[in-house]
Amino acid sequence: MGLFDFFRTSRAQGGQRPQASGGQLFTGLDDPSLLEFLRTGALSGTTVSVDEALRNSAVFRCVDLVSSSIGMLPIFLMRREAGSVVKNEAHPLFDLLAYQPNSWQTAFEFKQLMQTWVLVHGNAYAIIVRTGAKITQFIPVDPCRVMVRQMTADTYLRVGKVENFGEFGDEAEVIKFNATDEGKVYKAKGIVDPGAMQLTIADIEDDPARERLEAAMIDPNAYNFYLEKNDVDRDATTGLPLAGHHGTRFYFRALVTSTRRVPGGSSDTWKRTLKLELVESYTPVPKGSS
Repeated sequence: MGLFDFFRTSRAQGGQRPQASGGQLFTGLDDPSLLEFLRTGALSGTTVSVDEALRNSAVFRCVDLVSSSIGMLPIFLMRREAGSVVKNEAHPLFDLLAYQPNSWQTAFEFKQLMQTWVLVHGNAYAIIVRTGAKITQFIPVDPCRVMVRQMTADTYLRVGKVENFGEFGDEAEVIKFNATDEGKVYKAKGIVDPGAMQLTIADIEDDPARERLEAAMIDPNAYNFYLEKNDVDRDATTGLPLAGHHGTRFYFRALVTSTRRVPGGSSDTWKRTLKLELVESYTPVPKGSS
């Protein structure tokens, strides 16, 4: 007879069975429901919410200890210089990550909150706020208010050999109301249009971008493209672009509504003028390494 058999026998003889504080009885020490109760603290068929779990002082202390420890760890962007690694304080993200990611939190408070959410919800999210192409803030978002969707795989094709980028960007419709009795015009912001691009590119045979533009012209669906500025970081000695680096990029999804050829003269390069109607706002990505 094993030790547990001894306890089962004595309890069965006394007419007693293991019982949870909530009143649920278990058939014995080998009852799967008892094992689950001991493991999770929840009765069969019940769930424990985050708020209920954090009311337990041991759980709260563990979450607070881990998140505070992670929050105290510094985040410094580094770069290689003369064979050593130094802080890259000139990087636009350095101050955001090291000192103040937004207007009301310190770096410690931001990291502690994000780590707390990871521990109790399984993930943490922050909205990236940009002013132009520059990232200016990280705004934490409650994971319970975020819906995660896995997008289908897609690629963005670079539109190269661009002579003129033209103008692009969001533009809001202006709604006007003429108050004739007041002699005044009231204005409000209406629907925002992501705008259109007027590009001029070189018309070169066997160019993948041109071939995709031609296909997009006869396709009613929008296509993915990106443009890249010639501001890539370069080697101070050779003047060549640093390996693995790229210039500022602008990613967008657009309908191709016009691809017109511009033949020019006998000594001119053939060109194309394109009109791309953006179906959503473009996404800027600062220059840097891939």
